[in-house]
Amino acid sequence: MPRELAGADDLLQALGGEDAVLRWAAAEFVPALPERKDLPINALCQALKDPVEAVRFAAVDALASLGRDARAAGPALVAALRDESAAVRNAAADALAATGNGIPSILPILMRQLSSPRKMTRFRGAVALGNLGPLGLCARVALIQAARDPDGDVSAAAASALKRIRSSFHPSTTFETPPL
Repeated sequence: MPRELAGADDLLQALGGEDAVLRWAAAEFVPALPERKDLPINALCQALKDPVEAVRFAAVDALASLGRDARAAGPALVAALRDESAAVRNAAADALAATGNGIPSILPILMRQLSSPRKMTRFRGAVALGNLGPLGLCARVALIQAARDPDGDVSAAAASALKRIRSSFHPSTTFETPPL
């Protein structure tokens, strides 16, 4: 970690500073903080509005890395689903799934991502749906269709998501999955 970014207070200061490189670095280093109680979640949420795409992406990525510790970021992450950058929008969907936020509101968004003309959007949508565990079952039909995607990476991500959703249920729970 750079000397300028030694702790939560320094990260908080850097996230709100003038230097875009330091704002980006601060967002990148938040998940490495040893003390979870001092996480600058509000500052990361503010960084989601940064004019620099790399800073917004790093903030979303940091929130996703923090998982449920960043649960309070839900409303800011939902707003980030409308970011001008596709990379930030896709990462925001992943972060919402990772933090356990906004599941009812992101399910339709993630399911629409599966039919995007952009391969990476389809891929990230499938991965995010797989991260929802049992709640991803609502997207089962869309994931089955995505498992037939002509792009091998997308179809593999959708098949993996289906397996992850299925394995998140109690072992005694059974449901039929049609052949892909």
